[in-house]
Amino acid sequence: SSGGYIPRPLIERAADENNIILRFECDDKFITYTDVEREMLATEWLLKDVLPHLENLNKDYRHSFGVDFARSGDLSVFGICACLPSTTRDLVITLEIRNCPYDQQKQIMLFVLSKLPRFIGAAFDATGNGGYLAESALLRYGSSMVETVQLNDKWYREWMPKYKALYESDLIRIPKDE
Repeated sequence: SSGGYIPRPLIERAADENNIILRFECDDKFITYTDVEREMLATEWLLKDVLPHLENLNKDYRHSFGVDFARSGDLSVFGICACLPSTTRDLVITLEIRNCPYDQQKQIMLFVLSKLPRFIGAAFDATGNGGYLAESALLRYGSSMVETVQLNDKWYREWMPKYKALYESDLIRIPKDE
């Protein structure tokens, strides 16, 4: 309530112009397309825009995946994080997905996870409707690889100080983008 938890100068210091942001926005007609049409459009985007960046990920680094889920209004954010030998977390690719049906979000998530080199795990916002995507990943990869996060005060008290410490220690890289 008193302002930003992570000061803007720390965020700006962590911002890296080389980190990639890819956007997939579905117009209002997208939901009226057939299952096959929606799947084909998502596949086209994945193969043309996403796969080349996934193939360029450093194969020596471990990679993790995180999701902040939304269905309409806000956007879903899928983050691909490279864990560098220095312990720096580098959010190398961010996918912003807006107004996208559950099935296509699942399609995108499963595609990306299947391509991550040295995949070490994923965390999903499982609060509310995000539970669908989290459960889909859990069924595919199991509880040893997938954490379903219930965002609440207890979670924020435990994890936000650790997250802020990454910025303070200069051990995180994020995309340079609002």
